[in-house]
Amino acid sequence: MVKKAIVIAAVIAAVVLAVFYYNIHTARTAASGSIDAYNELARSYNEKIEKYNAAASSIAAANEELQGVLNEAGSLADQNKKAYEPRTLEKLQKAIKTAEDRLVEAPVQFDPFEMRELQSSFNKSDLEIQKMEADVAATGVEEAMTKIPEIPAVPDYSEQIKAVQDAQKSYENSVQKLANVTAPPDDFVSGRLKRISTVVETGAVTKEQDPNGLLGEKGGYTGCVYFLDERVDRELLPEEAFKKAPDEDEDEEAAGASDEDPAEADTARENAAEGGTSVENAAEAGTTAESSAEAGTAADSSSEAGTAADNAAEAGTAADSAAAAGTSVESAAAAGASGELESSPASGTTAEDTAEGGTSAGTTAENAAASETAASEISEEKEQKPKEVIDVVMIGTVGGGAVEIFPTEEDAQARIEYLRFFEGSLMDPGAFDVEKTCVIRASKYLDAVEQKELIEKIREELLATDE
Repeated sequence: MVKKAIVIAAVIAAVVLAVFYYNIHTARTAASGSIDAYNELARSYNEKIEKYNAAASSIAAANEELQGVLNEAGSLADQNKKAYEPRTLEKLQKAIKTAEDRLVEAPVQFDPFEMRELQSSFNKSDLEIQKMEADVAATGVEEAMTKIPEIPAVPDYSEQIKAVQDAQKSYENSVQKLANVTAPPDDFVSGRLKRISTVVETGAVTKEQDPNGLLGEKGGYTGCVYFLDERVDRELLPEEAFKKAPDEDEDEEAAGASDEDPAEADTARENAAEGGTSVENAAEAGTTAESSAEAGTAADSSSEAGTAADNAAEAGTAADSAAAAGTSVESAAAAGASGELESSPASGTTAEDTAEGGTSAGTTAENAAASETAASEISEEKEQKPKEVIDVVMIGTVGGGAVEIFPTEEDAQARIEYLRFFEGSLMDPGAFDVEKTCVIRASKYLDAVEQKELIEKIREELLATDE
């Protein structure tokens, strides 16, 4: 009886377990199927919106690039700075407006659907809920699929960007041009004049040197830069304006005297003097042909010292006494070499004294060589100095021309009217023209074509923005 009960209980348990498993398995299978169906729809949807979103992102990036260019150009235009060519500002504003009209609205991007996974559960209700949620989500994906718009075209703003940037650059250059010819500083004008191939030198007026007396005066100029043109015949210009540069030899001697160590200079003088005395004594001491030969040999040694002393004198490092000693040494050397030195019984000097003199003179030669090297270096520097100093301001406009700088355009125009009064007279001012606050003048000693071309070249250099 007990056995039978156990068997029955086991059968019932098995049936219950089988039913439970069947129900759970069925629910799980149904939920899994719904989730897989949803995932398939979501994957297809995501692939479609990925292309759309990529295009939308590119449109947003293109808009951002163009907007950045527009912001920069608009900020510049809003400053409303005066330009040499006023229309450049109008062109910039027009280019900005045209580009703004081409801007397209960046489309809103779509969010992708997330993939779903079956949550493991032995609860039938939970599995049924997962199935229901997957089915609802799948319906939402199907509806969203029908609302995906066509992939938008990415606009090409390169033409608009270039137009705005070109207009901006033109306006900036025009603003710079106006600044270049509106009361520019002397050094700026001088630098621009020196870029002209025929301009030799420039010079700005000062309170101490102002031929017209207009510097800083009411109605006068704030600066004036004269220049010398190589085409103007110098015979027509004041000779005193062309000064010879300081003599190079004098410069070397002065430099050598200042650079030389005083102690070394004194030693050089003493040694040179001893060398000269030794040679003279040798000349008087030769009582025989043998003595004369020895004296000649000593003199030859001293000759080298004398030559060094000469070099010292030429380099500007030895004193006048050293030069004199060197001369004595040269005389002794010549006599010794020819064997014509005469003996003198009154002299007790020997060839050994002469040798000592040669040794001392040798020391002088070493010092002189060092000084000669230094003098050579100084000489090379002097060679780079200009051969003449030109007072361009003294010469005035006739030397080439001038650029007179006034504080206002009205003052510059008044100067033009004043110069016109002298045209064709003995005081003819040469060609002239005005560029904003600058009066450009050319020498009357240039022919008419040269004057006109020179003024235009100066105008061109002043206005150059060096792009």
